[in-house]
Amino acid sequence: METILIDWRNRKERDADAELIRSIVERGGLIVFPTETVFGIGGNAFSDEACRRIFKAKGRPPDNPLIVHVSSYEMAGKVAEIPARIIPALKKMWPGPLTVIMRNRGASTVATAGLDTVAVRMPAGPDAAAMIEFAGVPVAAPSANMATRPSITRNEDAVSQFMGRTDAILLGEEPEYGIESTVIDVSGDFPVIMRPGAYTIDDISSAFGHAEYFSGYMEKPSTPGMKYRHYSPSKPLYLIRDEERFINMVSSITGNFVPICSDRIGRSLEMDYISLGNDSDMYNVAKRLFAAMNEFDNSSYSEAYIHGFPENGIGYSIMNRIKKASVEI
Repeated sequence: METILIDWRNRKERDADAELIRSIVERGGLIVFPTETVFGIGGNAFSDEACRRIFKAKGRPPDNPLIVHVSSYEMAGKVAEIPARIIPALKKMWPGPLTVIMRNRGASTVATAGLDTVAVRMPAGPDAAAMIEFAGVPVAAPSANMATRPSITRNEDAVSQFMGRTDAILLGEEPEYGIESTVIDVSGDFPVIMRPGAYTIDDISSAFGHAEYFSGYMEKPSTPGMKYRHYSPSKPLYLIRDEERFINMVSSITGNFVPICSDRIGRSLEMDYISLGNDSDMYNVAKRLFAAMNEFDNSSYSEAYIHGFPENGIGYSIMNRIKKASVEI
């Protein structure tokens, strides 16, 4: 497949590509594009065929539903029944890295994996907002990565992984957060966080009054990240939670391995390491996490070791991704 590169880096004028984007989406094509969380791989959320192509391009199980991205409340109302009671809270968080599970109104049942609910979000990234607006329809867009592999947060990784696999790749402003959106279910008295993400539980509670984490198991997941292995490099990644134990172990291990760690810890090691950045700002770690995993995947190292972080604030979401990607030792 020939893939068109649409380069919006250092460009303020995007309108010239509106017709190209619209035509790709109208014919059921797929576009890889950056959002404020991670890159997505998107197609027409009304089209069964386009949604099937997304599953095929990613190698994704068909019972793992897709998130539908919209550029306006009007567009959101075409795919979901938005409860009137949540609109005031929603307006505090949209556009932004929040996905809401609501009753499906018009999205393809392929996108929803046959469920009567649909997961919807309105991304804040300017490139994503423009792309969806140009498409003219809601865009079903899971993270742009092969199923189970780390998400993509860099333009070069989007090109290396999806050139020849999609109709177009939009190169633009790289994600601000670096981890996926927070997913909530609003069917009850308060939001239940089904997948932790870029918005913390405190962020959700501030807007909605109260929120709790989902603690059960769903045989038929209502959103990505609940059932299948996610975010994993193709090579072994081992988690050592305690920092002191991490330093002691990697300092004594022999073999073809690399530590993945904060710069603070990396400076104490007498070896090369893959940087997670400055851990005095955990949002910086979040932004670096998947880039570091992809860097390891593309390296000649055969295995890697990563340390843990405090599980509060955005650290909870970071550790959710690390635990799904690794084996704890």
